[in-house]
Amino acid sequence: MAFLKIPRPFSRKSKREEQVKVTEDLPKKRIPSGYPKAPFKADNQKGYKRNSHVFLRVNNKKKKKRFKLPNLNPKFKKFLLIFLFVIFVVIGGIFLLLKTEIFFVREITVVSSVNLDTTRLEEDLLGRNLFMLSVNKIEDSVKKNFKGAKEVYVRKVLPDRIEIEITLQEAKYVLLNFNDIYVVDAQFGVIESETLAQPFFLDEFQLNALYGFANADSKYIEEIVRAELTSEELKEFKWVDYPIEKKTEKLNQIKLDSEVKLKSFKQNVVDTNSLYKEYSDVQVVFFWNGVQLTSDPLYNKYMEYTTEFLRKMQENSFVAKEVNWASKASIEIILDDDRRFYFTITRPIENQLEAFDAVVFSELLSRGNKFDFRTDNYSISD
Repeated sequence: MAFLKIPRPFSRKSKREEQVKVTEDLPKKRIPSGYPKAPFKADNQKGYKRNSHVFLRVNNKKKKKRFKLPNLNPKFKKFLLIFLFVIFVVIGGIFLLLKTEIFFVREITVVSSVNLDTTRLEEDLLGRNLFMLSVNKIEDSVKKNFKGAKEVYVRKVLPDRIEIEITLQEAKYVLLNFNDIYVVDAQFGVIESETLAQPFFLDEFQLNALYGFANADSKYIEEIVRAELTSEELKEFKWVDYPIEKKTEKLNQIKLDSEVKLKSFKQNVVDTNSLYKEYSDVQVVFFWNGVQLTSDPLYNKYMEYTTEFLRKMQENSFVAKEVNWASKASIEIILDDDRRFYFTITRPIENQLEAFDAVVFSELLSRGNKFDFRTDNYSISD
């Protein structure tokens, strides 16, 4: 390996720039990093001769490149600028809508047929951004806060007001059975319900005795009588020989006991139930049947017939105070003057209402206190 001193070229520089290493096979080797790429030429080409390649260190700083948009169509450039401007305006507008207090709810207007307490509703909505409130969620909140809200219409009024129209179900009856209490409208749609803390219970025979469908010569009464006898009396006891008067007496006693229990239960509900007190100005109808409001087909038929009969009572200014769904598909409606009307779900409603009109619009109404329309030939008795 030899080092070649390169004579100073004819120039104004006083010194040569650098002494470099040159070899015979240097053109065949890789150019060291940090050196500029110089053209290597073969011996038969003009320019450099063998062993005369000179590599000088030079300033190899890279020039900074300026960013230039590609050569786009002028129309597309215009569209792009407009699009970016619109995006900027939309984002700014959204930020303004969400952060400025101009659109915070400051007033809630509730339109309803009755005066409603809107305190809780105002706590939920006042001070919130109008655009962040969902109309559907407001409607659900209104139905939850106001019992009996049948229809709710919500409208946002810019910049800071909400209008709410509420159509309420008007409470028409308070229905009470052995297990639950219900507040319903004129179509018997349930507005509010509550399970009784102390439900009432009567067995099937006691219910039949209460409604007058029990038979004195029944196994139920026989078991009661046998339970009262001693072992010696049981040996000679024959139910067939037991006097019918005593059987009837036992049946009447069961009916009386059931009535006392029922009256006590009713009074307890009136005195203690909060839902009953809340709707104390609404007519109370007692369904002494123990049937809960369900989707049972038989129940639906009872409700359909009862609704029509009660509506007919209202048209004729009769006030029903009690409705009994007794056995044998019977419906007993007791008025406030203790007159009783008996209907059934086994006959068409039209036939029974026709017979009812025939009695009401005649002198027959004053001939008795019990009117039975359960058969084709209606009957009247005291």
